[in-house]
Amino acid sequence: MNSGYSSNMLVTRNLNDVFFLLRSNSKSRLLNTDNHFNDNFSVSFSDDKVALLSNDDVERGQDVESSVPPDWVNMMDEIQYELTRIRTRIENCHELQNKYMGKHSLVNEEENMIQQEQINSATSEVSSLLSHCKKLIVLLEESNERDTQTTKLLRKNVESALSQSLSELVIIFKNNQQKYFNYINSRSNNVSSFLVTPGDGFGNFLEESVFDGNDQFSEELNVMQIQQIMENENMSKEREKCIMNILQN
Repeated sequence: MNSGYSSNMLVTRNLNDVFFLLRSNSKSRLLNTDNHFNDNFSVSFSDDKVALLSNDDVERGQDVESSVPPDWVNMMDEIQYELTRIRTRIENCHELQNKYMGKHSLVNEEENMIQQEQINSATSEVSSLLSHCKKLIVLLEESNERDTQTTKLLRKNVESALSQSLSELVIIFKNNQQKYFNYINSRSNNVSSFLVTPGDGFGNFLEESVFDGNDQFSEELNVMQIQQIMENENMSKEREKCIMNILQN
């Protein structure tokens, strides 16, 4: 009987020792935290009622929402993905333009038309992606219903960074387009110098000194072919102007 009683006392003592050890560690933890943390708990460290776990400890199953990221984080990830796609599409469009400017021929009109269609398609795709990404950033700016002061500041920094990245891509795209337009205009002006203009005597000069005995040059300077090229280029420029207007708006 006495042996059982002594055994129960030993177990109780061991549990008390564990409790006092944990409470001492809790006091030390609270003492080492900042004042803001201490104010939240209003604890007297000489009190024996110091809690082993803080009120917002995750292990207590409370304040779980504080560890959940805000809703706009998913939108931020989507915008970053769109920016990556835009950068890739701009590079592809620029490669097509460089290929067209480097290997353009007055003879193979069919190949030129195919390249122009590819450039127009790539340009339209980039314009659409830029517009979509801009709308996503606007939605991100408006998604602040449940933001705390900290997350609100974080969201504004994210908005600024994403907007800056989008602006840089727009500048790159516009510079590439301007370079392409300058090439088109320059080539159109050069081609115009070969067109027959009434009253300037240039047509007679071509008939008398160039077309005679030079079939290859005659084919390259065929008036109908050159006019067709210029019409295609004018259509392309009109499409590009519409796209640039969309970007500016």
